[in-house]
Amino acid sequence: MTTLRRRNYTFKNLTLNLKIALKSLSTFKLRTTLAVMGAVFGALSITVVSGVSLSMEIKTERELASFGKNLLIIRSGQMKTHGRPDIMTESPRLSALDAAAIRDHTSYVKETAVVSTKSMPIRYGDTTLPGAVVMGVSVEYFKIRDLKLSSGTLFTQAHDKELQRVVVIGSNIAERFFPTDESPLGKYIYIYQLPCEIIGVAAPMGEDFSDINQDNLVYMPLQTFLRRFTNTTKVNFIQVQAVDSAVMEPLKAETERILKERHSTGEQNDFSVFTLKDLTVMQDKTIRIVKILGLCASAASFSISAIGILSIMALMVTERRTEIGIRRAVGASKRDIVLQFLGESSFISVSGGIAGVLLGTLINAGISYFSELPLKVSATGVMLALICSVLTGIVSGVYPSMRAVRIAPVNIAHN
Repeated sequence: MTTLRRRNYTFKNLTLNLKIALKSLSTFKLRTTLAVMGAVFGALSITVVSGVSLSMEIKTERELASFGKNLLIIRSGQMKTHGRPDIMTESPRLSALDAAAIRDHTSYVKETAVVSTKSMPIRYGDTTLPGAVVMGVSVEYFKIRDLKLSSGTLFTQAHDKELQRVVVIGSNIAERFFPTDESPLGKYIYIYQLPCEIIGVAAPMGEDFSDINQDNLVYMPLQTFLRRFTNTTKVNFIQVQAVDSAVMEPLKAETERILKERHSTGEQNDFSVFTLKDLTVMQDKTIRIVKILGLCASAASFSISAIGILSIMALMVTERRTEIGIRRAVGASKRDIVLQFLGESSFISVSGGIAGVLLGTLINAGISYFSELPLKVSATGVMLALICSVLTGIVSGVYPSMRAVRIAPVNIAHN
């Protein structure tokens, strides 16, 4: 029964303090609005930045996953041109034999794929795409990338050995060449002047993290590409899939050792070896910078809000000396006075913080809609925004509450 009475007393006190706070704050409308806006912008900054950062991280993870799990990429390196050290050209020394050596001489490899690319004009009927990217790939490439088809089939090792001119085209190319009611399968497109049969259409994939639209690609068997279109055995890329994420660094070191021995490159390598995480270093730095700038903006906004609340509460103490003295005279304790002023200052900042979180969530939804980022609300960001709002109110209310408790009933009575 005593506990219930205490709860009722506490609830009545909180209700009374809230009513007093709203009445007092209405006297300083402009200053209160500015203080609330500071808390709004502070919470908004944290909510938006944390949400956008989380969305960017998730989008990057999804794009990396679309490349294949535990993937190591070997690229033909940049070499100085003989006699012209100021000019860098791509070394053409990678080959399918390099991929076989890596696969056979390390225990970390699950699968290897060989890739060579070239920009070529492709044509169907009267429609020509002048700069389409054609990729010659080994059949293992489809396993590593887990490429899905909307129709048709993938080419096989038999197609590759027999140098058959068959292709799998991206969804955008299918849309450019064929109306929706016409199947591309079995049709022939011309790459340069050579007809190639369409045996499959890839499912839509969109852009990857390097801004390459994967729906604009054409895939053909590697040996067909090398023999009939580039007349070379050299390739641009080798993709190596590790058995587990834990062996990525040892695999990278072993791969570099094997290629150095095979190519006898000396100090300067004619290849580059990197993991997918290496590709996202700059993007990770950008995300960190955005977070830091957002937190700085948030800190500035909360500081402005704290100054505004402090000035309001200080004025309230001066304006309400009689009220405080009367409350002290009728039995209000110093604790009641402190809680009243801390509650009023916290009410200003927390109301602004809640409004900032809600507004920030709406802005995140808008950014997600227009930028195609996944919509994510960071629970950590929301909690941090609300905690900062509460702390701003408490810190800015400490000094005014200390001034208020110094007002003694006796002094007021004497006045």
